[in-house]
Amino acid sequence: QQPSRRKKRALDAAYCF
Repeated sequence: QQPSRRKKRALDAAYCF
């Protein structure tokens, strides 16, 4: 599953933490 591009940014930040 691949989230939206703008949502991907938020997901990326969450994964970082």
